[in-house]
Amino acid sequence: MLKLYKLIGITGLLIFFSSFFIPLAFGGEDTEPDAWESFQENFSPQLDINLKWAYFHKDSTLDPEDYHLSGNVIAHFSKELFSGITLRVDPRINFDTIYTNGAQFFIEDNEYRPTYTFNEALISWYGESIEIEMGKKIYSWKIADGFSPVDTLNPVDLIDLMDPEKIGIPSISVLKMFEVANIQVVFLPFFVPDRQPDDTSRWTSDDPEGRTDFINEFGMEPINVDSGRLFPDDKLSKSSIAARLSSSTLLDGWDLALIYRYGHSTRGVIRNDIDIFTLPIVRQTTEYPAYKLYGFSFSTVVNDFEFHGEAGFHDTLDNLKDEDYLSYIVGINYTNYEWFSNLFDEIRFVAEYTGEKITKKRATGSTFSDKGVCRGMTSDIIGSIEFKINEDHSIKTSYIYNFADEDSMLDIFVESQLNDYLKMTCGYQKLSGDEDSFFGQWDRNDRIYIRMLIKY
Repeated sequence: MLKLYKLIGITGLLIFFSSFFIPLAFGGEDTEPDAWESFQENFSPQLDINLKWAYFHKDSTLDPEDYHLSGNVIAHFSKELFSGITLRVDPRINFDTIYTNGAQFFIEDNEYRPTYTFNEALISWYGESIEIEMGKKIYSWKIADGFSPVDTLNPVDLIDLMDPEKIGIPSISVLKMFEVANIQVVFLPFFVPDRQPDDTSRWTSDDPEGRTDFINEFGMEPINVDSGRLFPDDKLSKSSIAARLSSSTLLDGWDLALIYRYGHSTRGVIRNDIDIFTLPIVRQTTEYPAYKLYGFSFSTVVNDFEFHGEAGFHDTLDNLKDEDYLSYIVGINYTNYEWFSNLFDEIRFVAEYTGEKITKKRATGSTFSDKGVCRGMTSDIIGSIEFKINEDHSIKTSYIYNFADEDSMLDIFVESQLNDYLKMTCGYQKLSGDEDSFFGQWDRNDRIYIRMLIKY
């Protein structure tokens, strides 16, 4: 409870600070010309304060707390060093009730969030038909609205599972623009895994299939013991390389892209070590097998409808550890400006289907199984409707349903831009299904949530 009071105090202080003092530095419209104005002209500062609060109305045997408060402060600075060469640095401070610790500015490979880090930090050179960037960066190669099987360059922070966030990673990117196509090549010299919920979190995940197999073989429930993580060898082979060939002019009205990546799985898999003399203990070590990804994406507009799709073939190099599979998503967007025009400026509909086809299973006798938050989007319909009241206010509902496991997630929220600085989101999420299904395993995590974004 003391942590809660402390974080509420920090939150209140941040809001007070952002309302009265930060605008002097980051707004600057009413200040006299001085050092701050010179600072603004040279570094183009911006500030984002993100606050997230959630209340879980069902008790959990894992995490006794019914609330979770977290947030971050991100400052943005950019400066043109020379003609065509720009430096951008985004320092970041994270805070929450449990999961932040220490500092990692460039390579965020700890299991916990760093309290102090850089969200991004890079030097960019812009030529007439080429762009080169070096440093810590967050990429986006996705076309679909939500789930993407080809947008895999960055690891993901999944500690707050329903609020996933990409983790910046050190890299070198070269983008060459031609008349009919662009090609981007990215080299990532370091390996950074996903940040998964730990064993005490409400969002920790189980391996229902492996648990069932253990019970059938030994007649007892397993006791899983985390034996840590085994990273790829500290050699050049642990690095990753990716390329994306894209075009918006090759076929009139079509955005097309081909994607290739070689690297190590950021999600990881579990190696289960069982000793018959220490049953029912199962020692679990996380490993990160190497794989190749071959992907494709498209987007086009026909009348009032936008059609899009992505597909990625995951070719694991060691099938003792992981499977080969094809993951895909196809969807359609439609925006209507006439229905209920007296109430809404527009109504936007999105419908998507995502599926997975396993082409090669793990080798017989494998002791490996899926790690934590694994491939849950295997046969799902994803739908959302957004009612846009005006430029500042909207109501949105989204629903995910898996046909194979009959589990689902419902999310309803209201989003409002209250003024030039403050944006708030209030919503409710409900997860349903059998306890051995992807969403059903967290059916005690239905929650009310509030997100606050303060920008200067």
